[in-house]
Amino acid sequence: MLEPIVVKAKPLKAQYVRLDHIFDFYTEGELDLTIRDIGAMGAKPFISISDVNPPSDWGVWEGKVQSLVQHISGKNGLNITDVYYEVWNEPDLFGGYKIGGNPSYLDLYAHTVAAASRATNVNPFKIGGPATTALYKNWFDGLLKFASNAKLRLDFFSWHRYSKDLGVFEKDVADVKGWLAAYPDYSGAELLITEMGPNSENDPVYDNGFGAIHAIATNTVLEGKVTRAFNFELKDGPGEKQDWGRWGLFTHEKFGEPVAKPRVSAFTFLNQMLGARINVAGEGSWVKAFGKKSGDLVKLLVVNYDINGTHTEAVPMKFINLKYSQNKIYKNFTFKRTDYGGAKRETLIATDSAEWSTLEFFKPNTAAIFEIVPTSQ
Repeated sequence: MLEPIVVKAKPLKAQYVRLDHIFDFYTEGELDLTIRDIGAMGAKPFISISDVNPPSDWGVWEGKVQSLVQHISGKNGLNITDVYYEVWNEPDLFGGYKIGGNPSYLDLYAHTVAAASRATNVNPFKIGGPATTALYKNWFDGLLKFASNAKLRLDFFSWHRYSKDLGVFEKDVADVKGWLAAYPDYSGAELLITEMGPNSENDPVYDNGFGAIHAIATNTVLEGKVTRAFNFELKDGPGEKQDWGRWGLFTHEKFGEPVAKPRVSAFTFLNQMLGARINVAGEGSWVKAFGKKSGDLVKLLVVNYDINGTHTEAVPMKFINLKYSQNKIYKNFTFKRTDYGGAKRETLIATDSAEWSTLEFFKPNTAAIFEIVPTSQ
């Protein structure tokens, strides 16, 4: 499925590509080819260990899981390091699992972790779950209590989130971090959103610019707050026409050479924000931001996101403690603005202060990266 977009997807610089329904969508050969394509993109596989139906025989299930881990992570297998293994995909939907009841997700988790732990001669890997359709406290508490009492590995806690409301994403993170405080044994567990987007159903926004600005905005509010976030999905399935509101970043090859949708440019835009995270304060209901610093270069990404597409913002910005790595105050610097969509502006600034302010205007659903580039000391 991924081979037609390998070259086109490589500039996205994905670190991981998630695959689900491993046991009902793929033969071993097909899975290996897909993992090969993921590697050709420069990424590693994230494996959601799932099937179309709950296991009917735990012995058979454990054997399949152990073989899978040994094949992908095994030093005599595909020999891939740091693979993630997620126990099932949306268990509250696929398979009708319950956190308490029958079929029991807790039983599934225990048997899957036991099987993965028996894999021999393997590279380091991570295992966790539950990848529910949204964030649910009863699932969080049920899994964390069970894992703690049974002393089971739980390297990460995962969930899915689809919404056009940024506040929902922000609330999820605040909630799960608050809940995690009650489980000190798992204080180091990674937090992963393993599917996300504006809508879990087909939606025209996946084919237009709103989907792109949503990707920029959601990744901005999640930056530094979760370990990984997976935007769903890489490529459309085959439909009756090329653009049909499907979730893919690229169209399906059924209609010719796959075409990159606007969200692709959103991720290449986000990929400019490299460096160490720096503090940003003063975000509002519409305006969200995060900052990075690399050497003496300071970058700030600002997005004005509005579901209704009507809110224009004049954004005051104050940069403080503007100093070189040698701890000397900036004297002259170039202030650059690069808008999502291509417009650029540069201004030479002269100052003797370690603080500098400006006012920048944003139309609805626009984003820009601002850079402070020292030119002299």
